[in-house]
Amino acid sequence: MEENHASNPFERYADDIVMHCNSKEEALHLLAQLEQRMQVYNLTLHPEKTKIVYCKNYYRKEEHEHERFTFLSYSFQPRRKRDNFGRGNKTYMIFAPAISTKAKASIREAIRKVMPRRWSVQTLEWFAEKLNPKIRGWINYYTKYYRYEALSVFCYLNERIMMWMRNKYKIYSKKKLLEKFQRLQAANPELFYHWEKGIKSGFR
Repeated sequence: MEENHASNPFERYADDIVMHCNSKEEALHLLAQLEQRMQVYNLTLHPEKTKIVYCKNYYRKEEHEHERFTFLSYSFQPRRKRDNFGRGNKTYMIFAPAISTKAKASIREAIRKVMPRRWSVQTLEWFAEKLNPKIRGWINYYTKYYRYEALSVFCYLNERIMMWMRNKYKIYSKKKLLEKFQRLQAANPELFYHWEKGIKSGFR
């Protein structure tokens, strides 16, 4: 890339690579050269992962087959952004990353493994000890871009905590459960790392 395509920036992590081109024609040409280069070493490009993506935004408005891709668990795709310099609630479209749907599902699955639906034997302190290192890592990694997309995942954790409280204390009234949950947060604001970050809502 440095010798033959210095004008095309690229990022690589292990065998995942993103290459930047200025046009579809340039991308097709680079792809053909890349396929030839791989053949020299008896390698092939992944037939499903390898694709040309159109980075659609407010000034690139065409329609193409592929308009998003995932890299390092971030989904890069067209997203709405508030116009902070305009009036009212106007937004415009940019091409930007945020936590991927698959990463969200992975986080929820990890939470479920630590906090099964009806497991009321352990204490909340035990759950917090097990989950806080994971929560801190997830938040530090996935909130670099479109912070809300990542933080909203932890509303699910709050729901799991309330499920635990419902089973533990036999509280079946939604109102009473929410009140007890809010009292718990007020008394222990730093028990869970995501509470420290202001993610305290329960029911969505």
